[in-house]
Amino acid sequence: MTVASASPAALTPSPPASPALLALRCVLAALLLLGWASTLRQPVERPLENLLADLAAGSVTALTLERPAGPDDGGPFSVVWTTAGGHRASATFPSPAGQGDVGADAAAGSADAERILAAADRSPSHVAVTVQDAPVRLDGGPLAWLTGLAAFAALCLLIAGPQPHLATKWAWFWLAGATPLWIAFLLLEPAPAWARSMPPPRRRLTGGWAFLISLTLLPLLLSMVGLRHR
Repeated sequence: MTVASASPAALTPSPPASPALLALRCVLAALLLLGWASTLRQPVERPLENLLADLAAGSVTALTLERPAGPDDGGPFSVVWTTAGGHRASATFPSPAGQGDVGADAAAGSADAERILAAADRSPSHVAVTVQDAPVRLDGGPLAWLTGLAAFAALCLLIAGPQPHLATKWAWFWLAGATPLWIAFLLLEPAPAWARSMPPPRRRLTGGWAFLISLTLLPLLLSMVGLRHR
């Protein structure tokens, strides 16, 4: 398992991409970039106690609370809050009462909702509170679907396209778990989007090394630059 040189046929200079294919690569990269940015803005799941602690510290600027609609509404319910630093987090409540006891869950949900509102009232700083009966949307909406389609299209380009020059197809497959590297694949393979052709490299990253990187080094690097969440 080495970063080995590829076969001579695989290392021939890549011909320039057609304008249509180049445009498709750029559009897919833009969609993945937008989807990635949207993902980074999604709230991080936290325990409800974190919200109460943030409210007591006065670090919450806004929260949106899903309130039980009636005595038979057992939840679970969601609350999303934003801190003064711009970080967003979410929590679900109540903890299930167990045994399918909807009435107990509904009572616990109402109690938790009142506890959150009371903590917001007591917060030393102003909190913009929004209470709604409809579920709090935490997904990315239509952009999430478009991002998924873009990722699938990029996978099709990887499988059906010419041999990449910087890494083997298996290597790109293992590395593509990180959206920034999917974007890199679209913009760099088989030739950079801004270049007419790509000179053949001596070596390419192989699938075995890429698999190890995806399990070890890649998660570490992503967490170091704050891509898991701020």
